[in-house]
Amino acid sequence: MFSSTTALRTITLASAMAVTSAATADTITRWNFGNDGATLTANTFNSPVTASAMAFGSGASQAAGSFGDVLALDTYMSTDESSALADAMSNDSYIEFGVTTDAGWSLDLNLVKFRLSGYDPDGEVTPPSVAWALRTDLDNFASDIGTGTNGVEFTDYEVEKIRFSNLGFDTDSLQSITFRLYLSHWGTTSPTGAVVDQIQLNGQMVPGPGGLLALTGMCLARRRRRR
Repeated sequence: MFSSTTALRTITLASAMAVTSAATADTITRWNFGNDGATLTANTFNSPVTASAMAFGSGASQAAGSFGDVLALDTYMSTDESSALADAMSNDSYIEFGVTTDAGWSLDLNLVKFRLSGYDPDGEVTPPSVAWALRTDLDNFASDIGTGTNGVEFTDYEVEKIRFSNLGFDTDSLQSITFRLYLSHWGTTSPTGAVVDQIQLNGQMVPGPGGLLALTGMCLARRRRRR
């Protein structure tokens, strides 16, 4: 006999499998910024998460001017490449962003992506080189998960799951995570800085008992509407 309890279990299992498989390459959230960085909130693509608005350390600020659909930043200006990252850290030259999952869900984080270049708002000098480092609150922003340097052209960067694992971070079942992208530039005089775009978190949303119950309720409601 195929009881309603059996049906419920079947729907629950099917829902869980659908979420796990369909979310394999999902974009969980993305900060696109809008025209001239007017939008500091993120698109969560209907994921069961709340994304923070972009925040700034005391050594970085949003640059005034017209730059298109990107976030232009006045970052700390270092004397050269050798001191750039240390200067960014000591002067709190960073942007901060993150997500918190809804009740009954966890995040299996696979990838952090972003685009970066140097900029000169007046077009009078060669845009500077920019040093970057990505850190997380998993160890109170103590370790570099990824670092690099960048120049005039936009470059895409990806910080993969293995980089977290190598530092001993478990990103398989997160309820929340916050990042700081530290930035400093050198090579030209002020006003110059960095341009950031399309900061993105990829991974899978994993339902716990509460999330499965919510999925089951949604599935049952849809079945009733079809009758």
